[in-house]
Amino acid sequence: MNKNIEVTQTPPYFPRQIPKWAIVAFIATIVSRWWLSHHVDADVALRAVVALAPIPIWFMQVRSAAHRIRLVDELQRLIFYKAWWFAGIGTMFVMLALWQLQLIGLHLPDWLSHGLDYQCTIILMASLVFVGFIWINRRYK
Repeated sequence: MNKNIEVTQTPPYFPRQIPKWAIVAFIATIVSRWWLSHHVDADVALRAVVALAPIPIWFMQVRSAAHRIRLVDELQRLIFYKAWWFAGIGTMFVMLALWQLQLIGLHLPDWLSHGLDYQCTIILMASLVFVGFIWINRRYK
């Protein structure tokens, strides 16, 4: 038996799972917004139920994402946290910058005249998470 052979361990392979709850929550949000815009004369209680229905599904997505983060190793978990921190701080910075531009009287386009709505905020945050993952992963290579 050759004792000079080094044994290298490979880390366990975690296949990238499709975020099923995110897909369901996204579809539920779109259907809810569509239904609310087309049924303005519906009962208030029914409209409240339809409007609030996607919220528990989004909580399930957050729970699923937290569970996925707990399954990865320490370095990958640190990368997750730093990328999300970067996205949160970056989103707050963009929102504060837009607010300051409005205060000094700069005329912004109509879709930015009242700040970012929640769809633009989600798109901005998702983009910054993506940039954060790229930036942090390059840092640790």
